[in-house]
Amino acid sequence: MAKKKPSKKTIIKAITEKEGNVSAAARKLNMNRCTLITWINKDEELKQVVEDERETIVDEIEDVLIKGCRNGDVTAIKFFLKTTGRILRPEKYDDRPNINTDDPEEFREAVRDWLKLSDEADITGEKPE
Repeated sequence: MAKKKPSKKTIIKAITEKEGNVSAAARKLNMNRCTLITWINKDEELKQVVEDERETIVDEIEDVLIKGCRNGDVTAIKFFLKTTGRILRPEKYDDRPNINTDDPEEFREAVRDWLKLSDEADITGEKPE
């Protein structure tokens, strides 16, 4: 005999209790994770519940990160500047090189400069003879 599908209310409760963790919600519902994912993908309300729960967790983690920064946690400060600082002030905190990958020669030259390689360095990817 096939199992009866849990009500939407029961599914929402499980997703909420497990804070958007679909695998944990599926275990709570005693069902296959893939089945629950299929149901979520077919139902906009369920998708929204999962998204809202995950967004709540991100907000909570950001709060902890900001508190760490304010308390002088160097690791938290570095992480914040490399992620959020890179977006808000790329001129100060974006240490990634701006390389045009459309022009192979310009790309090689930029990589040489970036890695501080001499002009003779082989960065073509070809095996030496």
